Amino acid sequence: MATYNGEQYLEEQIESIRAQDHLNWKLYVSDDGSTDSTLSLIQKYADLDSRVCVVNTQRQGGVVNNFNKALNFSTSDYAMLCDQDDIWLSNKVSVMLASIKERMLVGVIESPILVFSDLHLVDEKNKTIQKSFYRSNNLNPNYNTDAKFLSWRSSVYGCTIIMNRALLVRALPLPKGVPMHDQWLSLIAAHTGIVAYANNQTIRYRQHQGNVVGGAGRGAWGKVKALKGLLKNIEKAVDGCIQQNSALLQYLSTAEAVDHIALDSIRYKLKFIVSNVLPYWSERKGYCFFFVVKLLFCRQNFVSNQQL
Repeated sequence: MATYNGEQYLEEQIESIRAQDHLNWKLYVSDDGSTDSTLSLIQKYADLDSRVCVVNTQRQGGVVNNFNKALNFSTSDYAMLCDQDDIWLSNKVSVMLASIKERMLVGVIESPILVFSDLHLVDEKNKTIQKSFYRSNNLNPNYNTDAKFLSWRSSVYGCTIIMNRALLVRALPLPKGVPMHDQWLSLIAAHTGIVAYANNQTIRYRQHQGNVVGGAGRGAWGKVKALKGLLKNIEKAVDGCIQQNSALLQYLSTAEAVDHIALDSIRYKLKFIVSNVLPYWSERKGYCFFFVVKLLFCRQNFVSNQQL
């Protein structure tokens, strides 16, 4: 679990983990220098339940760095990511554990595997907004099983995933510049092993002021603000795509990187668009259009491929 100033919903999140029907788990919490009561709440649970462990209280500098810190403490065969403001269904761990073990039976046991699920959207008071994140947003979750899609976009939510140790060995530490930790983990799994979708809701995903993914209606001004926010997010997504693309080769073997397309020239950007973006154009056409425009005309600004 990565936390930062999450006092409002944190207790409900941790209680939902403690209420799991699967009892053999360990919760590693990395706090990003919270200034509210988050740390004292976490410590309260650590004193109450030996399965809750505070592993960091120093500033890490953002959610990706914070999850990177927490993941490095995990020594288990399987790992799951946890936000600070959601509610896990009581069978989340057991359902996802069964799901990943099922995939391991049909695949190579040492192969990296990541499984993700749907989300039940709720408001601040835990009242239902939408029963299915993917259906309500007209998104195809199975697109996330393709490395070409994940190379520039992702609708995998980290709070739903389970992964095996083989994936953590391949994907960690997270490189600088990756757009999000869950997209990077999914991308490495797609290139080196298996990404699979478990078609059920395992989490009540809370929508609040700082965390909205859809389901709410907007007026005219709200739509203008939403468009401005979308364009800003696309700009970040393009920058992240370039950095992620640059870092990827350090994590893949020659055979695994056979379909990799560099983004260091207009020619290769066009090849990337045709191969990786256009096959998914029908989903979120506006997003795809602005992404393509930004990608073609952005200036390269690579960070060094250092790891976090």
